[in-house]
Amino acid sequence: MLLIPIVGKISRRNPPFVTIALLVVNVMVFALFQLGDNQKEAAAYHFYARSGLANIELAYYSAYLKGHRQLPIPLKPKAPLKTVGARRGYARLKRMLQDQAFQNLLRQQRIVEKTDGLFKTWRHLRTEFETRLNRSIAYRFGLKPNNPKWYTFFTCMFLHGGVGHLLGNMIFLWLVGCFLEMGCGRTYYTLLYLLTGVAASIVFALVYPDSPGPLVGASGAIAGMMGAFAVLFGKRRVKIFFSLGFYFGYRQVPAMVLLPLWLGNECYQLFFTGASHVAYVAHIGGISTGAALGFLNLKKIGAYDVKAIEPEPEDEISPMIESALEHLSRLEMAEGRQILEAALVKDPGNTTVMTHLFRAFRHEPENPRFHSLTGSLLGQLTRKSATHGEAIGVHGDYLRAAGRSKLGVDTLIRMSSVYATQGRPQEAEPLLAAALKRKPDDAAIPPALMRLAKGYQETGENAKFIKCLRILVAKYPDSYEAQHARRAVITASLPGAPVASQDG
Repeated sequence: MLLIPIVGKISRRNPPFVTIALLVVNVMVFALFQLGDNQKEAAAYHFYARSGLANIELAYYSAYLKGHRQLPIPLKPKAPLKTVGARRGYARLKRMLQDQAFQNLLRQQRIVEKTDGLFKTWRHLRTEFETRLNRSIAYRFGLKPNNPKWYTFFTCMFLHGGVGHLLGNMIFLWLVGCFLEMGCGRTYYTLLYLLTGVAASIVFALVYPDSPGPLVGASGAIAGMMGAFAVLFGKRRVKIFFSLGFYFGYRQVPAMVLLPLWLGNECYQLFFTGASHVAYVAHIGGISTGAALGFLNLKKIGAYDVKAIEPEPEDEISPMIESALEHLSRLEMAEGRQILEAALVKDPGNTTVMTHLFRAFRHEPENPRFHSLTGSLLGQLTRKSATHGEAIGVHGDYLRAAGRSKLGVDTLIRMSSVYATQGRPQEAEPLLAAALKRKPDDAAIPPALMRLAKGYQETGENAKFIKCLRILVAKYPDSYEAQHARRAVITASLPGAPVASQDG
């Protein structure tokens, strides 16, 4: 059974740096250090079989199985040991290698008696075999519960047994890690990953203390993230992908429901599916630790944001625009406009919808909607300097279509400022003059006049620059801009003085 939550939003303002870093570290460790591990392991076992070490240990194992429980086993062969037959020998060899109790006694040098004539040969070959095995990064830095090194509880979570193992873990890490990092913050998320990974290793070592290992993989830490997610987001309904082998699909379920399902699945796999190389016990340890850390966060730390699993709002506008454009392309103007108007009701500030609607009305300049729509569109486009060029284009199209402007004072002032700041003060002046005539007391006029003055200053038209400043002083003497205009007029009027540059 497969259960994967499909939730979360990747934000450009808050990208999942830690998850990306973990992915890179896991992939780089495998690519740079582990790619030859299988060949190194195969070479070590080839030496084991060909050197005679397998035959020596099989002889002791046969005696061990026959009831010689005193240690070391008193085996003193008078002749060289014969190579075991292929079929029979392979079955017995496999059984011996999987007998963890016997293997541990071998490593502890409690099987072969030091006075035995084979001891020196066995110890030399055994040391060489283990040296060759340890050339594999997985054997050197993976967790071996029967002979653990403290650092392997940490390093094992960054190692993998093959490309498929790595790929599967990284997919789960990306799917679960991104939204958990954004929901809980990078510090808590990093600690969660490391602590649950180490905890999963400890649980595995406690349950299988005689296992020769090595245990490798990030799945214990990933299982921990799943446990934390289920607890933290509790009753919030999340979308999941599930697969039962013969059937798969999507469902909306409370996040907490996933905790018993994940734990139940791991327990079922552990107890009812037979022998496996998958460390289900480590997964159970990771999930349980993650759930505990999630509960601690929930009750004490509070470093989580439930909005992180909110699904992205469905894009209703794009299909509506596409449908409207199809109607307009067939000259079904009324239908196309109706759809665009409906889209504008859903998203009033959508400049794309406004632009298409503007073009749809452009051939009916007598229609009042054309003028009001143009005012709304220009109001949006003049808000940001990045869209000022687009605003100028729309304004030009409007004037060519309308002949005579019917735009509001606010739009005239805004467009005047856009033209002035774009180095086109000659086109800004008539717009500002019209606004000044219609509504001279508008509070936006003094700043617009100052921008017009600076526009003329930048184009080198000093007379018009001073004229705008004098209008400011005369008509709006109490304004903030008039204070700067007075100083600029005096400075600019001095013989040989350079044109002053003032902030408006």
